[in-house]
Amino acid sequence: MSNKLIYILLPLSLVFDVLTETVFEKGGTLAIIKASFYYSIIFYTFIQGFKRRDSVNLVFVIFLFYVAIQIPYAREPIESLKVSLKVLMSILMFPFGYYYINSFKKLQILNSSVIAMMMIYIFNYIISQYYGIGVSVYTNEKEFVVGNLSDNWNIITYILLVVPAILLTTKRKKVLFFLSLILIILLIISLKRIAILGVLVGYSIYIFKSKNVLKSSRIFVLLFLLFFAISPLISPILNKRIESRGDKLSGSVVSILENETRYLETIAVFSEIFSFESTIKVLFGGEAFYSRRNYGDVYFFRDRQIHIDYNLILNTIGVIGFLLYLNVFYYIYRKRNRIKRYIEKNTLFKKLDTIFLMLFFSQFITSFGGQMYVFTFRGIIFIYLGSILGIMYRSIYEEVKSKDLKITSNNFL
Repeated sequence: MSNKLIYILLPLSLVFDVLTETVFEKGGTLAIIKASFYYSIIFYTFIQGFKRRDSVNLVFVIFLFYVAIQIPYAREPIESLKVSLKVLMSILMFPFGYYYINSFKKLQILNSSVIAMMMIYIFNYIISQYYGIGVSVYTNEKEFVVGNLSDNWNIITYILLVVPAILLTTKRKKVLFFLSLILIILLIISLKRIAILGVLVGYSIYIFKSKNVLKSSRIFVLLFLLFFAISPLISPILNKRIESRGDKLSGSVVSILENETRYLETIAVFSEIFSFESTIKVLFGGEAFYSRRNYGDVYFFRDRQIHIDYNLILNTIGVIGFLLYLNVFYYIYRKRNRIKRYIEKNTLFKKLDTIFLMLFFSQFITSFGGQMYVFTFRGIIFIYLGSILGIMYRSIYEEVKSKDLKITSNNFL
């Protein structure tokens, strides 16, 4: 696979996100071009993957097929198809990472592309702020705008979570640190709870797995001191945004939940499931990721798409679909566990495994905030998960082969 393709894969998606609505119409020609480009790569990857003895295609094909057969039976098949294509696009990038970014050199290219993403994101913020492009989601003013990325803060979350991977390959550590600091500041100002929590969970795993609490603590103390030093510059904006989010950030747990639509949607979805009024809908869903007017009090929720990923899955593809979705992650984690004995003996593998675990478990937290139909940040997750496993499996395969040992499916494939 071309190194240039690996390099542009993630930054190009971010560029598409920036241009959508601000330059081009949402859901228009640009969306079709984006979907065509990435699905061309996905289909090529799957065709080539079936020819490999270490194919990882099957579990993804089963999930894809399950979703696909539901689309024609949805109330609005076209809308169901659109959302399903968005959801599946990121998940189906795992085999690409596994097959084609399976060497340290390829990982270096992927890491460089994430640095490019950092610069694109910051540049977009500067331009948006200067020209007043977009609207602040909480105050509906212009004090903090990022163009069309106003609801894409998870991109920052997962850029920051792969920084340890970038540190393995880059010599520009000071530049990386500077860019990361800017993104951390933007994320904090955003006040997006799930996006911030994703970073905290990921780096808690990093500290726990690295077993070097002192070194990690020094980095966090340094970041805190730097943030404290610049706090006078950002405090007016931050205070204004905190005030605008008063009902979401203060008060008792009960009062916060009463003002949280995600909580109300969860009650609506689970009430329907446990009531078993329609066994077919509970088990199979039948709407393939399109949830508008498909849950709770239709008048109350109107045309609101379900936000929490788990609720969306249960409501639209049912309990069976939910189990198949979890099976994808079970397969990925089990594949990692098959080579655990090799990981424990290899210093580089240990570092890669820590990043793997950061991404793997953090995405479960992110799903409480939703947006499983956003490709860019979930593309980072699945491409890196696939790449990390691909690097380790290929390295182990070559080691075993060089020692003329018998390779069987019981070894690690």
